[in-house]
Amino acid sequence: MKKVLITSILFLYCITLYAQSDTTKQVELNDIHRVEIDLAGRNPLKVERREHVSINSIVLNAGYGWSSISNDWPDELKENFYKNSGSAWQFSVHFRKQFMKEAAINDRVFDVPTAVAFGAGIGLSHYKKSIGFKSFEEQLDETDKDGDNYKAHLIYSDVTEELGLTYLDIPLYLEFGKPSMTKFQPYARIGLKGSLLISNNPSRAGSFSSTGHYNRVDGKTVDVILFDISDLEFANNRDFAYDKKTAPELNLNSFVLWSTVAAGVNIPLSSPDKDVLRNIILRLGVKWDYSLMPVSSNIENESVFKKSQYWLKQSNILREGGNHLQFFGLEMGLIVGF
Repeated sequence: MKKVLITSILFLYCITLYAQSDTTKQVELNDIHRVEIDLAGRNPLKVERREHVSINSIVLNAGYGWSSISNDWPDELKENFYKNSGSAWQFSVHFRKQFMKEAAINDRVFDVPTAVAFGAGIGLSHYKKSIGFKSFEEQLDETDKDGDNYKAHLIYSDVTEELGLTYLDIPLYLEFGKPSMTKFQPYARIGLKGSLLISNNPSRAGSFSSTGHYNRVDGKTVDVILFDISDLEFANNRDFAYDKKTAPELNLNSFVLWSTVAAGVNIPLSSPDKDVLRNIILRLGVKWDYSLMPVSSNIENESVFKKSQYWLKQSNILREGGNHLQFFGLEMGLIVGF
């Protein structure tokens, strides 16, 4: 009897040790933390933050950065630019939907979020481009309407051109990543954006002087210098500034299609201890937009001086048309889950 009692005690002790050492249980402490304990209820073996993925959300996105417009400026003219800069800002509101899939967990089927989401929205964007130089001079071999050759001498001073373009944007995109309310997560985005031109604001400041010199007219040797003939664009320190009301025809396209690429990190703002900012995620990243369609159509040099490198009567920012616009900069946003 004594042997049976000792054997039973040892057997029960072994079972207890096995249960305490190998059997654990996960307890959902709250909506943010999960704790793993042993069945004996001792101190937690592991505490981790649960990953709460935002399935449906509104995204507020803002961006600021550098803009450029492709242009076929002559090399000599480009070398004289002391000012060749661009800037842009963007703001948009998106609806974002995380795709779901079925997954079996502990013999039960659940809908779980995938790493892909779809988004669509509406926004505004503004792009500003500036060019300019202190002084530029060129000598031209020109031909007048009667076929006689002459030399033109043009001097431009204190020239600055600016162009502002504002668009209404409709972006559509796929995003890769799962923005979590409790964990830092990376993201990447590709998409298309359609833009409707809603305003443009061109301006220019500066002056020029020009003269013309004939050596021969109608086969005869002559020595004629043309100056201060406004109708023929020969002038001395003539102001050729313009603003939005007096600007030349820009031939801007009313609709532009863009490709857009972005990448960055989603940062949860939820508090692990208090129910504060539980559904808000901060987004920081970089973004690149490129217009698949040109922002302007072809324009031609309408000046008397057809061979001039700097165009007197047209926008030199958009000269010769077919200009593609691009944006590269930082983006910051808020993802509001619901």
